[in-house]
Amino acid sequence: MTKGTFGWQYLFTDVSLRGDDFGETGRRLNDMLTVFPELFPGYDYQPLRSRLAARLR
Repeated sequence: MTKGTFGWQYLFTDVSLRGDDFGETGRRLNDMLTVFPELFPGYDYQPLRSRLAARLR
């Protein structure tokens, strides 16, 4: 589903994807979740969007 996108595994951890340490990873995952639903419409990306939102708090 994530097609090997760098950092996807952080969606399943208890880590903040904001700030200096993981901010770039959070931005990349956000980009993935913007583009992938258009490229791969057969997948439901909402659960990953919810996980990303929780990691960006």
